[in-house]
Amino acid sequence: MAMNARDVVEHLFRYLRREQRELPMMNPDLDDPLPEALVAMNATLQSLAVRAPKFAAQRPMGALFHAPLNVAVTGLVREGMEVLCEGWPEWAVGCELMIPGDERPNRLLEIEGTVGRLVFPYLGDAAGGNARLAADCVTLGAEVITVLPPVRLRGGRVLRPVNGRRGLMAGGVERGDYGRMRRVREGPGDEMVYSADSVMSAGAGLPRVQLRLGRAVEAELMVEFDARCSLGWLTADDVYGCAPLPVPAEHVESIFLPLVMQRFLSASVMRNAEVPGLVAAQAQEAEVLLRGMRPQAEKMFRFYPGL
Repeated sequence: MAMNARDVVEHLFRYLRREQRELPMMNPDLDDPLPEALVAMNATLQSLAVRAPKFAAQRPMGALFHAPLNVAVTGLVREGMEVLCEGWPEWAVGCELMIPGDERPNRLLEIEGTVGRLVFPYLGDAAGGNARLAADCVTLGAEVITVLPPVRLRGGRVLRPVNGRRGLMAGGVERGDYGRMRRVREGPGDEMVYSADSVMSAGAGLPRVQLRLGRAVEAELMVEFDARCSLGWLTADDVYGCAPLPVPAEHVESIFLPLVMQRFLSASVMRNAEVPGLVAAQAQEAEVLLRGMRPQAEKMFRFYPGL
């Protein structure tokens, strides 16, 4: 039978003194080892989500870009950075906003209640009116770590990846004959390019990945792609409830459990003389993982002279 969250914790507790193996811990004079066990399991899940085989963390997904919408806005002040609306749609964060009285489009950085914070200061003189909200950006679920190519219109053509806002404005680059890179001359607003970037929005405890197109859509549009996702987060309730592990059963004892044990053995409850070496090794692993956690899975181009 496959191990569940409680089975793993009970296995870890075998390395403790007998009086510390109680689950839940009832003796107030002893350190509760359960928090350390949860840290070890969740750190291992995070590591596997980045490094595991694709079948363990890859998920097909879709992102819906909504049709343009007119919204009534108030509270506009010249050079101000806020705009008020009673009915911001859920998808508005990150999208393009054409505010009355301003010649160029602005963008919603974040929304808290009725208050929308802008990327650029408002340069018009109107106090309110109807603003046009256009979707060129979708904030993906909190579980998404990396967007994997190809990204395509649902049932249609493949979108070309570029790096960040600068690439979107330039129209990107593409690989030509003999693998040489050349800049695409289609100019800004090319709907065939996309970028995936990490952002932090108001009220969000963790960064989220935004999928952004070269320009806002004129009608409802669905984009499909695969994403590398988090394997979840285990809590004390999962342990007491014998929740299944978000890891393929055939890899629990061979991969997951040894990695969890290594981290748990470096916990303070173990008083292990080898802790400094284990902690240093874990820090090195964290550096490697950090370098691999790009919202857009592949480095799309290198810099060449004259590019």
